[in-house]
Amino acid sequence: MPRKVRRDMPDTTLHERAVAAMARLINDDPYRTLLDAFPVIIFATDIHGVVTLSEGRGLESLGLQAGQLVGISIFESFGNLTNSVRALRSAIAGEPANSIDIAFGRTLETRFTPIRDEQGTVTGIAAMSWDITERVASELRLLRVNRLYAVLSQ
Repeated sequence: MPRKVRRDMPDTTLHERAVAAMARLINDDPYRTLLDAFPVIIFATDIHGVVTLSEGRGLESLGLQAGQLVGISIFESFGNLTNSVRALRSAIAGEPANSIDIAFGRTLETRFTPIRDEQGTVTGIAAMSWDITERVASELRLLRVNRLYAVLSQ
């Protein structure tokens, strides 16, 4: 199980306000319906890579529950997800980034977007992951069929 990391942050940081706003938004009926209908994960981290919000039906396929990742450092607990770690570092540096990694036996595509304060300083990261395991498996099957067809048609 990932290790939780405690970071002391002032109670009124912009990042905390942004995370609170995200939490309110995802608990509104239309957004909650979307989060419950699709295998997506919405999460946020602080600039240290510590998860401050984790929600969405996509957590179920990973064997996780909403909020279970809060307090966990992505760098320390998921350092083996090299593409995601690289993308998170890019977002912390101010550049939105995408990644594809295998986590908990599932293939996840993730979009990392910086959260900025009024001066443009990155104060945290908002991210969304979606499970693309079946799509990747279908693409691999199609690739095998195309290769077989190419060999047979020679």
